[in-house]
Amino acid sequence: MPNMLVRIFFILPFLTAGASAGASSQVAFEEETPEILFVLPIDCIPGETCYVQNYVDVEPNRRWRDYMCRGMTYDRHKGTDFRIPSRREMDAGVSVFAAADGRVKGIRRSEEDGLFINGDKQAVEGKECGNGIIIAHENGWETQYCHLKQNSIRVSRGQKVTSGMAIASVGLSGATEFTHLHFEVRHNGNTIDPFTGATTLEGCNVSALSHWDISARAFLNYIPSGVLNQGVATDIPDNMAIESGQYSSLQFETDAPSLIYFVRIFGLRPGDIQELSLTDPQGAELAHNSAAHKGPHKAQFFSYIGKKRPEGGWPEGAYTVQYNLIRNGQTLLQRDLTFNVGETLWESQDNDE
Repeated sequence: MPNMLVRIFFILPFLTAGASAGASSQVAFEEETPEILFVLPIDCIPGETCYVQNYVDVEPNRRWRDYMCRGMTYDRHKGTDFRIPSRREMDAGVSVFAAADGRVKGIRRSEEDGLFINGDKQAVEGKECGNGIIIAHENGWETQYCHLKQNSIRVSRGQKVTSGMAIASVGLSGATEFTHLHFEVRHNGNTIDPFTGATTLEGCNVSALSHWDISARAFLNYIPSGVLNQGVATDIPDNMAIESGQYSSLQFETDAPSLIYFVRIFGLRPGDIQELSLTDPQGAELAHNSAAHKGPHKAQFFSYIGKKRPEGGWPEGAYTVQYNLIRNGQTLLQRDLTFNVGETLWESQDNDE
């Protein structure tokens, strides 16, 4: 095969969300204090080391919308999904916290991680939450924590827990294709969106009475899109390998068969323009692609470009790659990364607007 530019965009069809509603994204928060307040239930920084990939679906009809009248959810989704970048972070351990004082009502702890993503969907039937905890709070409030890491639960049924207490670790158990905490709130059996205090029957863009405490609110600004992972590989990246954190090595030799830059984002919208480029040590552009997304809203999207090894091998030195996501004429996301051929070097810059 000749030494040609690789320009490939691969859509992950199994993580598709609804189209953006186009309604106002402004929600006015009231000063009134709600009956119960929740701390952040996961040990991460939203927007930096974890992301809210899906919100509660508050559209009672067949379409789906999050509380901002956008598509960062899917039909009948009842919780908030706090996603960590990959299984690598899961293996290192990311704690889950009790969101408020209460008593443990129910537990499942021994389900294997990764069954669903490995294709064994029958094994999680009736146990879609995977390893989970239900905590009962005062006055009919409950919180549920799903997809916890196998045998990571640190509490027992009937035990009293306090707000912010470590109760388990983020996992990949149950019906999930990515490492995350599914956090669900109920009041007297009704699903409640913690961002607004509204039930799933009240729709979006309601006057919001957030149930997050002040410290949690500081980290929970609505982020419509973000970069989950980026990296460089010597062959076409495999999504499962990315999810497992396998593309962490940065040692590239001059005889590498290809140099391929990949990026995974969440929240791709119709009309978004993605630009990817790869530049050699002399500043010459080896690969470039710019394309508008013509499909529906995507909860996750995986793109890559690359170049096959030239005759004589790769020149040693620093190579740079860049990713831009342009929405409505404005650069919403930008990632710059530098790596070396012949020695290990990793530098990156995040410039999100």
